Amino acid sequence: MKSADSRPDMRSLAKRLGEMEITSLLIEGGAMINWAALSSEIVDKVFLYYSPKILAGTGAVPFAGGEGFRRMNEAAHVKNLTLHRFGEDFAVEGYLKDPYESRLHVVPAPESRTGQIYEGV
Repeated sequence: MKSADSRPDMRSLAKRLGEMEITSLLIEGGAMINWAALSSEIVDKVFLYYSPKILAGTGAVPFAGGEGFRRMNEAAHVKNLTLHRFGEDFAVEGYLKDPYESRLHVVPAPESRTGQIYEGV
């Protein structure tokens, strides 16, 4: 599945997997796949591995290649961090959004304290 710009259409892929009752997907990819997933907003959780070795150079591959987020307030914000150690290596585990957060939001009615439920707001 490819989008109009020939990159993977991750949102359509996630929707199709959901139709097949597949509710979890491990994405282990390079810069293009990582950016496609982040920009399509299908990523709930990240697990980033680090090693105390530095590779550099103009040909170094970034974590996510693509347009990128233009402003800090648009950036993917990783929350609820957990650090894991594996000898000298370590990993950062965190969430971009809570996958268990309800899609139902209760909005109080103006004239009373009872609420109405709206789906997908």
